[in-house]
Amino acid sequence: GFTSFVAHAGSPPLAFYVLPLRLSPLTFTATLAVFFAAINAAKWLPYAWLGLIDGRNMLTSAVLLPLVPVGVWLGLRFVRRVPQRLFYRLFDLGLLLTGCKLVWDSLK
Repeated sequence: GFTSFVAHAGSPPLAFYVLPLRLSPLTFTATLAVFFAAINAAKWLPYAWLGLIDGRNMLTSAVLLPLVPVGVWLGLRFVRRVPQRLFYRLFDLGLLLTGCKLVWDSLK
């Protein structure tokens, strides 16, 4: 939760915890989605307290809201069609690239 709030980088720590469980791709994706939905809901009050929620943010969210069902549909299609082994290799690659970017950003 802390890394999600401070750096919007909560996925790597959670992934290191969940990856060894080798859940099915659908269960893995759903677990991360529910976890981050709860984390993001918990961030509403601190973000409001810091003055980070304003009309412009809400307008952007409202404009993007119709794309949510499209993203869910595409994600479900991907998760159901990609073999588990390939799914985890792609996730590992994404995790590696994310880690490299975070290290690069810290060195700049």
